[in-house]
Amino acid sequence: MEQCITCRRTLPDDARFCPYCGATQPIALRYPIHPRGDALEQELVDVYISSLRDRVRDLFGPVDVQPFLERVYTSGFRDIIQRRAAQAVTDIHQDAGDNDKLNHYVERWLEDLLDYFLIRHCSDLHPYQVPELILSWQRASVGRDELQQLMLDYLKNQDQEEGPGWYADMLAMPVELLRSAARHFLFADRDERILLIYDWSVLGSCSEGFALTETALYWKSPLHAAQRVAYAALQSIRREENWLLINGHYFDAGTTINTRMFLLLLKMRRSI
Repeated sequence: MEQCITCRRTLPDDARFCPYCGATQPIALRYPIHPRGDALEQELVDVYISSLRDRVRDLFGPVDVQPFLERVYTSGFRDIIQRRAAQAVTDIHQDAGDNDKLNHYVERWLEDLLDYFLIRHCSDLHPYQVPELILSWQRASVGRDELQQLMLDYLKNQDQEEGPGWYADMLAMPVELLRSAARHFLFADRDERILLIYDWSVLGSCSEGFALTETALYWKSPLHAAQRVAYAALQSIRREENWLLINGHYFDAGTTINTRMFLLLLKMRRSI
């Protein structure tokens, strides 16, 4: 854990300012690379392989990672990683010294490669489906008008019709269910546009579920308090057994939607 450079007290993860003395903290480089080093290209390849191990476990839980690692070589994707790493070296050299820019650059570089490889080359290894349609959003700028379609493409099976449980048209959603969501977990501001609601309550009362707005994810899980996490404040998204921990808060919409929500929140975080 990091310590404040001034008062030496333990800091929260990714803290920009010390909550005790207020001192500005230097931004740490999150990846084991040396931006000005001669071995940078190989370091990026190593970072990809390490990140692939973590991503497989985050998406699918305690599965055997070895078939995914072998597929990197048998599919020829290792050569693509090497070429993309060589292309990235110039950009990283230009940003050397600015760890904030470097963290964002390497994260985007990794996310695109990880998504592409796992979906295009490893679909037969998945214990449950990850939609290929999300690849159409790679490198795409996501404006206000595209947000809802992005969320639907990530979260829903393409052969699903509206419902049961899914609501993307708030005018068509039964008013009593919308009021129930607002009463139990959807504590959105009056001018906050609601884009998608999923009701996972047993009786279909919308007392539990999640909602996505332009700015935040809201949800209520059984036996847990309602939660809100703004996309701009996403700090950690990780799998814990069969559920997710989003900024440390429990989220469980079932294994398939959990996997897709994990990918969606990563996309939202790097698109902000």
